[in-house]
Amino acid sequence: MKMDCFVNQGAENNFTGGSSVQVQSSKKQNQRGKLARELSRRERETESAMPTITKLYTMKEVAEHNSDDDCWIVVDGKVYDVTSYLDDHPGGADVLISATGKDATEEFEDAGHSKDARNQMKDYCIGELDPTPPIPEMEVFRKDDPLSSFFTSKTAKVWAIPAAVTVLGVSIVAAIIYARKK
Repeated sequence: MKMDCFVNQGAENNFTGGSSVQVQSSKKQNQRGKLARELSRRERETESAMPTITKLYTMKEVAEHNSDDDCWIVVDGKVYDVTSYLDDHPGGADVLISATGKDATEEFEDAGHSKDARNQMKDYCIGELDPTPPIPEMEVFRKDDPLSSFFTSKTAKVWAIPAAVTVLGVSIVAAIIYARKK
């Protein structure tokens, strides 16, 4: 049977070192406790430092949830579905309903909520507000050019070729007449 404690050299073969064994054993337990607490602290730090993947919502999506049957609010960039909490809210459901579908950070901070209230909010968090601005739809603007619109119209296509042939023919006839006069 293996003992999990240290024994003084002088107390190996007699029982007079019993108190020494207990002191060494309690020191080792303290070291184990300190190590466990340190590991626990490091795990908590790692968990809080690790990025979490959450669903991103636009303000437009949040604004659609603005009734007492479907109540979402935004506080500090996080989106909360507080529908199930309306009846339990200490300030009453009306406070939450008046802030629903919008960014309620200012109202939340002005109310002076406790640390417990802030911790309780984690249960209702469903995502974060999308920080990217919405991409506006592109509009195509065409510069009004009378000449380009003339050649793209259907009427121009119908009579443009005969007009060009006529101008060319008149130019050739004029050139021939001018050449004979010389």
